[in-house]
Amino acid sequence: MLTPNQNDRTEKITQLLAKYLDADDFVALSEISADMERCISMDSNPTMQSVSHLISNFFRARGEDEAFIQDWLTQAEQHCRSYGLPDDAIAAAMLADFGLYRYMEFLYMRGMSQEEIMDVFANATEERYELRINGEVIPTKRPPNSSQP
Repeated sequence: MLTPNQNDRTEKITQLLAKYLDADDFVALSEISADMERCISMDSNPTMQSVSHLISNFFRARGEDEAFIQDWLTQAEQHCRSYGLPDDAIAAAMLADFGLYRYMEFLYMRGMSQEEIMDVFANATEERYELRINGEVIPTKRPPNSSQP
């Protein structure tokens, strides 16, 4: 059951999404989701090589240059390592972050501000704070902050 505060946030996010997205946009978001699910199901134990290949091919298909791709991969790996994940979990975390990037970029291209995008994702993940890879809970250095709304 949603608390009044959670219900208010959910209503705010619903209104925000309705402001920026039409029916075709929701279809496009579901296609991104289906594509990411395919990527994850095809490689249930991803390696750095397989994730780098997948992400590189995505950006090449969009016409990005190799410098951009290398920079993106380097920053993504550093970001995932900042959570204190074990080495064998970094590739899966990068793949998950790539999915989030695709959603966030889509919302940004539809006119949402960075703050609005973060509101959408904060609401979507407020109850989810464990990182699970292959069914196992992976410890991180950043436990949930119970003082956040």
